[in-house]
Amino acid sequence: MSRVDDAERFFVERYSCSQAVFAAFAPSFGIETSDALRLASALGGGLRAGSTCGAVLGALLTLGLARCDEACTSKSRHDVMDAVDTFHSRFLDRVGSLDCTGILGYDVRIPEEREIVHEHGLRDSVCLPAVRMAAEILEELLVDNDTSRRTP
Repeated sequence: MSRVDDAERFFVERYSCSQAVFAAFAPSFGIETSDALRLASALGGGLRAGSTCGAVLGALLTLGLARCDEACTSKSRHDVMDAVDTFHSRFLDRVGSLDCTGILGYDVRIPEEREIVHEHGLRDSVCLPAVRMAAEILEELLVDNDTSRRTP
């Protein structure tokens, strides 16, 4: 099973978007799945505020692991920012927004709108494809630019 499939599986198993993406990739960088799930647990639902999509945040955590060297040098931090810019651009092109509210079309901070999201099954029809897309883009970046230098 691929890491992209793992991200989708975690999300289907009811983990948050951030947990799903980060937990699928973190073991490649020596982080236990259980630790990855805990580390990303506060980032889902656009930081629980409808802001930056948790799938994006999980991917960005992974890019930090992949691109930043252990000394966190200025050069490696710039490498991370370049990868973040590329990720943002690709995600925007394919999904249309970086924010939960823009992706869902509803503001999850508003109880009535959050209820619509649940009633219409948007977690499965909108969020799941966004999780998969974030994982696919992340996989592209890890392969295309040899950003997986810390990957075993």
